[in-house]
Amino acid sequence: MKFIYVDESGGLKGDFNYFNISLLVFNDEKELKKLKNTIKRFRRGKYRKQLKNVKEIKAYKSDEKLIKDLLKNLNRMEIEVYSIYYNNKKDPLKNYSVNEIYQFLILELLKLSKLNNTPSNLFIDKFLPKTLEKNLQAI
Repeated sequence: MKFIYVDESGGLKGDFNYFNISLLVFNDEKELKKLKNTIKRFRRGKYRKQLKNVKEIKAYKSDEKLIKDLLKNLNRMEIEVYSIYYNNKKDPLKNYSVNEIYQFLILELLKLSKLNNTPSNLFIDKFLPKTLEKNLQAI
């Protein structure tokens, strides 16, 4: 059983040139919990002030030391990472809704990573509505 956490960066509308979706793949739930606990420790520990009013850690808005510490923690975990980038300038999917594009890109990434037929639990960052999240869970 794989545990897959899906996160996005950038945006499909507005001033974003690119959009990125990443899969963080864990072989067991303990490793996924390590990631969640690391973020909790950062929020409660030495980065408490910096992350006080922040809903999500953004690399481009965060202190370089925080990002380095976070990457060091990630490097200690048993994790596979897959990413796909979407060029908003070319925008071949412009006739689709943002949610449809999110879903399409996630499905393509699962296919490319060869995880689409692997038994797994999918955890999606809060960027997708619950209905689309349920659609992806069913696949």
